[in-house]
Amino acid sequence: MDKKKVLLVGDTCLDIFVEGKVARISPEAPVPIFSYSHEVSYVGCASNVAISLSRLGLDVDIISFLTDDINGKTIEKKLLNEGINIEYIIKSKTTPSIFTIEKKRIVSDSHHICRIDKEPHIKTLMGVIHPSFGKTFKKAIANNNYSYIVISDYAKGIINKESYSLIKKLSNVPIIIDPKPKNKTIYENAFLMKPNKKELIELINLEYDFENNNIGSLLSEIREYISTKKIKNFVVTDGINGSYLITKEKYIHFPSKKVEVFDVSGAGDSFLSALVFYFAEGNCIEDSIEFANTAASTTIIHSGTTPLIKEDLKII
Repeated sequence: MDKKKVLLVGDTCLDIFVEGKVARISPEAPVPIFSYSHEVSYVGCASNVAISLSRLGLDVDIISFLTDDINGKTIEKKLLNEGINIEYIIKSKTTPSIFTIEKKRIVSDSHHICRIDKEPHIKTLMGVIHPSFGKTFKKAIANNNYSYIVISDYAKGIINKESYSLIKKLSNVPIIIDPKPKNKTIYENAFLMKPNKKELIELINLEYDFENNNIGSLLSEIREYISTKKIKNFVVTDGINGSYLITKEKYIHFPSKKVEVFDVSGAGDSFLSALVFYFAEGNCIEDSIEFANTAASTTIIHSGTTPLIKEDLKII
């Protein structure tokens, strides 16, 4: 039986985790002294989703952006090693203003001290990406038979009004979106949208008391939003509280599996990947969310932006 094929569209970065230890405060200023031990790099953002989808058993094409710097080459190599088709990645020469996005986390004894983001200005990136995006997307659609188009939007330049309009216009398969509120005005006509709770509040422009309110108190506002935007299934992730399915007719809470949290980096990517995979295998949306909850819980017991591991999920 042929594997289901998906087209993943989204922003990519290299995640670097610098491990060490803080044992004292600097005598020069009231700041911690970090003693370096080692560092590990992972592919991040949409590329992390791509690897998880591939490891779960889907055939994955990715449309993203990389330059020819060391970070871009590292990501490209890791994607190829995981069986991802990188034919549709938009590439550019590295310049002082155009380079592969990097997120560097400083970690002491499993505690994140800070994150250092290195990324080009979004308008500069869009100026390089979008002259090629339409041609690239049309080529991918013409040459392949996809089951789903998955958008992993990190608001770094791949998705904007023009690119989403083209995706929506040319797609004849369901669109699944992991959104960023920065692009909230463009999302519509999707089979599924998966924000986390914080993104939900920003998407709908609501005031929300995170201590005392729950998702159920926002049902009328959410249903108005999904009706206006023509979103068939709205799935909200809420960390240790699990996730919620909201449609015009349904409101279902799916509690999360209780595990010891080690590192939440990439948990949302794992949830998205598992949800897409399980649904693509012919399971109902409710069972797919249950599976995705389990997948996200396996991710947070590992350090770093860890793609899904089949053994953790006991997939046969």
